[in-house]
Amino acid sequence: MTTVDNVLFNTDIITILHDLHEELPDILNIIKDAGDNVMVQCPFHKDGQELKPSCGIHKETGLYHCFTCHEVGTLDEFISRCFNRDDWGIYGREWLRQHYQVVETEDRPELELEYNRKNLKRENYSYVPEMVLKQYRYIHPYMYQRKLTDDLIELFDIGYDKETDMITFPVRDIYGNCLFVARRSVKGKYFHYPHGAEKPLYGVYEINRLDYIPDNVWVTESMFNCLTLWKHNIPAVALNGTGSKDQMKALAELPYRGVVLALDPDAAGRTGMNKIYNYLSKYSYKLISTVDYKDERDINDLSDEECEELIKTQHLM
Repeated sequence: MTTVDNVLFNTDIITILHDLHEELPDILNIIKDAGDNVMVQCPFHKDGQELKPSCGIHKETGLYHCFTCHEVGTLDEFISRCFNRDDWGIYGREWLRQHYQVVETEDRPELELEYNRKNLKRENYSYVPEMVLKQYRYIHPYMYQRKLTDDLIELFDIGYDKETDMITFPVRDIYGNCLFVARRSVKGKYFHYPHGAEKPLYGVYEINRLDYIPDNVWVTESMFNCLTLWKHNIPAVALNGTGSKDQMKALAELPYRGVVLALDPDAAGRTGMNKIYNYLSKYSYKLISTVDYKDERDINDLSDEECEELIKTQHLM
């Protein structure tokens, strides 16, 4: 059995790959069983004609990872790519449905979300369509373990990918267009981002939807830290890293005078805060503060009381 988009397919990964090769004989000429994974030629580089297979597909989850070009994704996205389609796996899921007996596992609940889709879209950019986001709208207990609330889950459209056992975070531009979906493993401790994905300021669209303009915005590394601050009514954005040039430029252009830098309390986080502080210091209209943590715990590790105390220590305005 293989599960994709909450649908059970009465077959396994190896059979699917051999059937795919029968239909597309110019690719997947090497399909090698490698324990928990199946190694195949990657369709994302060298036109799928590499001499040694570099792409591993996990037998249970269907997640693929090329060790040469570093492309990562799901089985349905892999199949779409084999057919030279860049559609976030829409064609791949339909191909699976047409080829194998399927059983729907359960109906998906609907959320009352009113995202603004009437905005400027960049030409030739493949945004994640609503029909893809809709398949992730489930609640998982892990969300509450990480201190998320129902209001935050709905506001940020946080979901759960049953196929990969990961929490999903749609990452949007300031207009609400979904650039990509970040995933966080429920069992492991790692985030998964599409290779080469553009990382905007996560949360800037949600701040833009507020019915007021905040004086200050907090800046964190991780999305969980960002969301913890939102839980305490603090508008925040996440870098999903320690800050790129484009992100620092975006911070300088935001219409908020105060910026509180709250990156992680480790060497990389402190280096990132210094880098962003020096960059923003060039703008005289910005008031900048850096959080002084009492120990090595980040914002999401603090109790609600400790987080409130930390917030009170920042006085920009």
